[in-house]
Amino acid sequence: MNLLQILSLLLFVAISITHLIFVFLEKEKGRMITKGLIVFSLMIFALVSKIKEPLIYLGLIFSLCGDMLLLLKSRKIFFVLGACCFSLTHLMNFIITSRYLPDRLNWMYFVLVILVGYLLIEFVRPFIKKTMKKMSYPSLAYLYFVLALIINITIVFITTHNPYFLVMMIGGICFLTSDIILTIYRFVKKFKKGNFVLMIFYILGQSLIYIPLMMILTK
Repeated sequence: MNLLQILSLLLFVAISITHLIFVFLEKEKGRMITKGLIVFSLMIFALVSKIKEPLIYLGLIFSLCGDMLLLLKSRKIFFVLGACCFSLTHLMNFIITSRYLPDRLNWMYFVLVILVGYLLIEFVRPFIKKTMKKMSYPSLAYLYFVLALIINITIVFITTHNPYFLVMMIGGICFLTSDIILTIYRFVKKFKKGNFVLMIFYILGQSLIYIPLMMILTK
């Protein structure tokens, strides 16, 4: 890792800590300003790492759009659009990580991912529909993309034994955890420092997915 990469990571850490402080202190203006800078700093890391994979940048752009849309709480349509943006982010990462699957895994693998994802969605569907009503459909669709990514990364780690994918798997779980907390906080019951807790998992999710993935792509 070169000096520019280290400096960009330090920038990411500084912005993340600053954002968490604003969230903890419930300073809305500071929270809104620093939210988008978290993903922006990951873009800087990608640039200084000389990442040439366009799907990385597309995924980060969709994440940034999702962040901005979720800051707009006045209408539920913004929540749906934000979920769509993050779904596209997960799709980009799914495509990239699929390239590291062994050649022996054919189309049956993707059928398995679809089936396992569907079964997991069916398991949580009753709870989601009860708590979110009409919003349950976009939420279930988004959840499908997250679970497919986590399953994919898990299979890649099992077949390659690459520790970077283990870190990414943990990142995917953190991202899913932040989504669960966000759903409960928005649609079920608000709880003290809920935004602070979900942002901890969100930042962990973004960093533990993207930084290892970029390190893999630079090798």
